[in-house]
Amino acid sequence: MSVQDFFYSNWALVLILTSMFIMTVTTVHLSKRIVIRLFLIIMLLAALSVASYIEVGLGNGSTWNEWRAILTAFKYTTPSLILAITTTIIMNAKIHIKAMLFIPAAINGVLSFVSIPTHIVFFFDKEANAFHRGALGYIPFIVCGIYTFFVVFFLIKQSTKTLEDILPISFLAIASTASIILPLIWLFEFERWFCVSIAILLFTYYVYIMQQQTKKDALTGLLNRQSYYSDLEKSEHDITAVVSLDMNGLKTTNDRYGHDAGDKALTTLANCFRQAAHTGQRVYRVGGDEFMILCIREDKKNVEELVERIRANVGKTYYTCSVGFCMCEKGVPIEETIRISDERMYAEKAEYYRLLNK
Repeated sequence: MSVQDFFYSNWALVLILTSMFIMTVTTVHLSKRIVIRLFLIIMLLAALSVASYIEVGLGNGSTWNEWRAILTAFKYTTPSLILAITTTIIMNAKIHIKAMLFIPAAINGVLSFVSIPTHIVFFFDKEANAFHRGALGYIPFIVCGIYTFFVVFFLIKQSTKTLEDILPISFLAIASTASIILPLIWLFEFERWFCVSIAILLFTYYVYIMQQQTKKDALTGLLNRQSYYSDLEKSEHDITAVVSLDMNGLKTTNDRYGHDAGDKALTTLANCFRQAAHTGQRVYRVGGDEFMILCIREDKKNVEELVERIRANVGKTYYTCSVGFCMCEKGVPIEETIRISDERMYAEKAEYYRLLNK
């Protein structure tokens, strides 16, 4: 074992982690909270790779070394901790809920290190320097499986359910499951590939995060104008209706109470639209106070129910908005459908201001 041999054996891993570190340092799209957690994951994965390299080297020796048990406990603890941190990045919840997510990882870590004297998770035949699983030997893999389920679940829940979202999520789900199961089948053969497999999954997740950031509006979290035009082009033949929405009185709110109040109004309405939309109803912020919804393979009844839910949600706030929609018809360009939808929305807005000034 040597530093040179470590880099030779883990060169791909070193490149992946270094590139992730550089991209995380230089990005302006991620919040400080996410950046810190990504740094922590990178550091843990680097430590795991070093621990795995040393433990394998000790295992290849003919004599027993006490450090092998400590390193094995660390190896069994770290993947679940990495997945726990990843889950907190994805999950939208209060701090105390996120803190509870670390309980399975903590229990797994305690069991792994307690196993050094008790042998409940793993133990070694010291004479032969051979590894064996204990009575709870599958607990670390089960805990990782639980975290993987939650990661995939929250990714799917927050996705737009479109092909460009489902493909990377499916890859992450399949590859993560394989990375948990394969060590059970080929323990020693898969050892050298485990850390680089996790690094590739982490890199894929990072790219997915960045992809999501470029698709979303920074203020509201809705899909942005670029996504709107992209989806119009890619899903033109699947769009069955468009809904136009525009906040009433944003300029007045900004002038009287400041732009922070205006931003609060926009985020409140965005949440109303988001909560009203079902699968196949994609919500976009396309301008300052302008929003659009593209309905994919939805009939008129579903679109009318969507508009009713929007009105009901907005009615519970201090704000108002104007709504218009138009169903797509065969042979009618999508641009014409959008024009009609906008026209109906602006007619409703004009009526709102007429009554307001009456």
